[in-house]
Amino acid sequence: MDVELADQAQYTCKVITPLQEVQTHIQLIVSGESPEIINTFNKITIHEGEELLINCVARGSPRPALAWLLKDKPVLSSYLADVTMAESDFIEKRVKIKSATKIHEGIYQCVATNNVGSVVKNSHVVVIKRTKVSIASDEGPPEIRIQAGQKLKLPCRVENDERNRITNVNWKKDNKSIQVGVDDRIDFGYDGSLIIFNVQKRHEGTYKCTVTTLRDEASSEVPLRVIVNAPVITKSSPNQRMFSGTSLNLECISNGIPLPETKWTFNKTITNIVGEVYEVKSAISTDSGFYTCTAKNSIGETKKTIQVSVVTVHKLKEEYKMKKDSELILPCTRNSPDVKSEWQKGGSPISQTGEILVDNEGSLVFTSLAEHLEGDYSCSVQIIGGEQRVQKTKVRIIPDIVMTKSTEMEIKEGHNFTLKCDVLPGVNAKRMWKKDGELVFPESESGVDIVEQGGTLSVRSAKVSDNGVWSCVASTSWGRDTIEYTVKVKQIRQSRLACSELQPPVIQRIKSLSNTSVLLDWEVYHFNASCYEEFKIFWWTNQTNSFYYEQTVELKHRKATIGRLKPEMAYYFQVNLVRDSRLNVYHYGHTKTHWMAHITPEELPSSSNPKAVIIIVIIIIIILLAVLLLLYYKRKDVTDYLIERKKQKNGVEFAEFPTKLVANPDFMASLTPQWPEPDPDPTEDQSFIQQQRRLSRRRDSKESITSSWSSLFHVQSTEDITSEENYRDSLHRGRYRKE
Repeated sequence: MDVELADQAQYTCKVITPLQEVQTHIQLIVSGESPEIINTFNKITIHEGEELLINCVARGSPRPALAWLLKDKPVLSSYLADVTMAESDFIEKRVKIKSATKIHEGIYQCVATNNVGSVVKNSHVVVIKRTKVSIASDEGPPEIRIQAGQKLKLPCRVENDERNRITNVNWKKDNKSIQVGVDDRIDFGYDGSLIIFNVQKRHEGTYKCTVTTLRDEASSEVPLRVIVNAPVITKSSPNQRMFSGTSLNLECISNGIPLPETKWTFNKTITNIVGEVYEVKSAISTDSGFYTCTAKNSIGETKKTIQVSVVTVHKLKEEYKMKKDSELILPCTRNSPDVKSEWQKGGSPISQTGEILVDNEGSLVFTSLAEHLEGDYSCSVQIIGGEQRVQKTKVRIIPDIVMTKSTEMEIKEGHNFTLKCDVLPGVNAKRMWKKDGELVFPESESGVDIVEQGGTLSVRSAKVSDNGVWSCVASTSWGRDTIEYTVKVKQIRQSRLACSELQPPVIQRIKSLSNTSVLLDWEVYHFNASCYEEFKIFWWTNQTNSFYYEQTVELKHRKATIGRLKPEMAYYFQVNLVRDSRLNVYHYGHTKTHWMAHITPEELPSSSNPKAVIIIVIIIIIILLAVLLLLYYKRKDVTDYLIERKKQKNGVEFAEFPTKLVANPDFMASLTPQWPEPDPDPTEDQSFIQQQRRLSRRRDSKESITSSWSSLFHVQSTEDITSEENYRDSLHRGRYRKE
């Protein structure tokens, strides 16, 4: 029993009996009690600047003394306060700090001590740094100013205690949640920052960043001002005039806040060119026109138009080789207020005559080429105030190469015709044939043949498609010559239908003959049977990846039976005309579907009475059974009959197989087995006897084993089976031994 201070008193012990009553007294004096801290200490977490208050209440006998320690050092007396207690054995002392800082953080110990003992209790005090938020730097201006069109990053700088975790970062504009529009590009960074791409005037306002932690909340705000200006084009290219084939860069430089975007149009048509430069590469005549650049930002837009003129200079050959008295046109550029062109021969201006002149397009025209017009020619093109170009060429007269003259021909359809391309004797010319400008090659199918090194082209069985201009081009090292034949094929109307004039085969009816076959009935109207080889029927099912089956039918037929079909299945049938079976050329007919419905036996057509068939089958079975029973009961007679037939035919049964073998005096002289020659094919009765003998040799008898080894080593057998009686006795003995 634990004695406490309250147990101190005088105790009486009384004993009562029937004869007497005795009692005694004893005084209990409790000299002291160890101290005890009776209040509970918990972990205390506060922010910097908050008040820290810790109580320590203890009791003991005698009343203990209290002391506060921090980091094993006494707490300053200015932070301690004694509290008067009503009971004499209780004592209380408090730690009170009005504005706590980080130096007041640590383990506070309350120590209670008297002459009996001491006791200690701890209180862990954590002082957390308050969270601070800032957007603009302390040294910078109180507001942020930025030009429109730029990228803006608003940081949300946070200073917080590492033990006070951030739970949320929230941005607001003018105390409202930020709304991201369709034209806005706003991003919230991982570090809590706010990023606005392409800042515009609508983004102006006061931005506030609020940071929430586990124990507190802090915020900061800053005003944003956006500076804007309408675009202005500060530099642009002048109107341009250029030769074809050259390249040009058109410039359109502009300024503005935000930075304007420059787009281009060509002859009022929108292009996909975006930027300050429009590049024209290898200009051609269609590049002439009006190029307009438009600089635009959120404040406004401005435009500038540049005119470009492309002067086309035709490219001349190095040399023109023509036949005498032929016409020749050398192209060049016509004169205009901004462009001047001039033709020269041998460095001197050309005098226009009836044989040579310059037309309105600036081309030099030779109406009739003669020897005195041969020479070097040049065309000079000058852009007023700009570039100059000179094109040079030579004109030469070449002798005739082809002797044949161009002509027109009229050919009846189906007739043959021949075209000649004769060159001068001794001239080595390469000849090519063309039809309507396309090269012609020999083809057996089209009936075209080219012989004599291109000198003759023949066409068999002219067709309407042979109409056109057939030309022969003869080329030599000094030039080329061309003749042309204008061929007209006169069409002959035929009474018979052409192969292309037909109507496709049409299935008239599909009739089910059984559960696996159908009858197809079709018709073909207005077709030329000489154009086709046969009919071919295709059929397939409605199943996925179904194979198709085919069957050929002669042209004279219009009906066919299709078998090996499946009941309860949908089929597609198609009758086609075969134009060429080797090349699989078909004229396809119409497709028709048919459902193979199940037909009951009563519905199927029958050519005989089923009852008669069953009766015939039963009779045949009875006859076979009777024959088998007769053979079984007469089996001995049959066997004897076969033996007698064999004796009459061959005499003694085993005369051809003598078993009296002569022993070899030198037993080990030859150990090679001497196998008998193969027997001739036995007759029916011989087969029966030999089968019985083979069965007897499988009895595993000692005699049979001896006989086998004797035969192998040429040893004389001790058993005589040359006669049928001995053979039967041996069989009897074998059976008996086995039994």
